[in-house]
Amino acid sequence: MVTIIQFTGSERVFRDGNDVDNFAKSILDPLQGRVFEDDSQVQSLSANKLYIDGYENIVYVGIKRVSKKATYNELVKHAGAQHARDVCDDVLKAEAMR
Repeated sequence: MVTIIQFTGSERVFRDGNDVDNFAKSILDPLQGRVFEDDSQVQSLSANKLYIDGYENIVYVGIKRVSKKATYNELVKHAGAQHARDVCDDVLKAEAMR
């Protein structure tokens, strides 16, 4: 399970030619041979980009080996996706209060 969230404060980076699938590949490729043998082992991938004015590029990457029998909710929890979503929610709430 791999969860990737790119936070960016640049509208240009967010919109212009920075496809989320290409970004995910740029994260997965360097992990080959270090975290997993080959990215074909990744059975679940969640990749997102989030524009928040004033933020530099920040990337959240959650990686977790899980049982093949895991439920969807277990997969979300194990991948760190819930933590990433909580971080996103906190950032968005703080931005809304500005």
